[in-house]
Amino acid sequence: MAKDIKMYLNNLYLNKTNNFDFIRFILASLVLYSHSYILYYGQNSLELKNEFIHYITNGLIDGGAIAVNLFFVVSGFLITISWFNTKSHIHFIIKRLLRILPGFIALMAITIFIIVPLLTSDLELYINHISIGNIIKDFVKLTISPISVMNIFEELPKNTVNGSLWTLKYELYCYMMILILGVLRILNKKVVTLIFIIFLSIYLLQINDIISFNRGIPIPRLFTYFLVGILIYFYKDKIKFDNKTLLGLLAISIVLSFTPLKILILIFFVPYILFYFIYSNTFKFYAFGKYGDFSYGIYIYAFFIQQCVLYIFRDMNFYSYMIISYIVTLIFAILSWHLIEKTSLKLSHNKKLKQYLNRKQDK
Repeated sequence: MAKDIKMYLNNLYLNKTNNFDFIRFILASLVLYSHSYILYYGQNSLELKNEFIHYITNGLIDGGAIAVNLFFVVSGFLITISWFNTKSHIHFIIKRLLRILPGFIALMAITIFIIVPLLTSDLELYINHISIGNIIKDFVKLTISPISVMNIFEELPKNTVNGSLWTLKYELYCYMMILILGVLRILNKKVVTLIFIIFLSIYLLQINDIISFNRGIPIPRLFTYFLVGILIYFYKDKIKFDNKTLLGLLAISIVLSFTPLKILILIFFVPYILFYFIYSNTFKFYAFGKYGDFSYGIYIYAFFIQQCVLYIFRDMNFYSYMIISYIVTLIFAILSWHLIEKTSLKLSHNKKLKQYLNRKQDK
């Protein structure tokens, strides 16, 4: 793979023949795979050690966490490109909201008003339980809390309704950071590097318990990876995909793996490998997104569907559970793309809307 890419990222990043769609699909699927262990066996089960990423990293990270990290890296890179390619600030905001909100609103409606009523054993009690106030609160927080659906999953190993949605609000926070830096005209290499150093330092202090900063607060971690993506954009003229760079980073990673700073492997080396693959001329999955981008749908529906499958078929073996959950999730993701997300994206790229907002920006 190494010998087929001998160019700087600067010469590749605008190339439409890339593997972004394939990578996002794999990352979303990896989240489902990783969550299968937690949802089926429970948070504290010894079976979690058999999850592949957890196993090969000796417990450093699991598949769900590394997928989320890399989602934020990819997002940081692509959203930065989007900012510089979007003349109007309002248009930038609209594009970002239309990518996240329509799919999420559909998920909320399907969850609260269709699937949970079909699964609940006491429909009348559920109807009386529904509170518009709670639904609005969940919408603002971009989540679906147990209180909104009377928590029908309370007897399952993990009684969360949809544990994947927690990242959505942090994704929006990252978009806001891009917007603020862009509006202030300080979205540049020096400023982003400084912000990255600050968040990376806090993150390293946090995970090593050097500062009394709640480990459960994910802002340092997610912002660090998002900023990695932004930095990949700004240093694209310095990033070269070749054997020397690959082997050099590999050697550094091997050394770091024996130190308390092994987390840096995930922050620097893994994103390099990710982009190496994205722009590979050997592994050509360039047409993967021909029929749609199902990654967001897989991500937001998987957890809830996995819970539903386990709720209905409680005696199902693990591998059947994982396969059936994946098939059903993929069906929902395909429908979400064709019925909701695709239309929203077309609206966000509407030429008349773009021209109007650009004129407003010029005034």
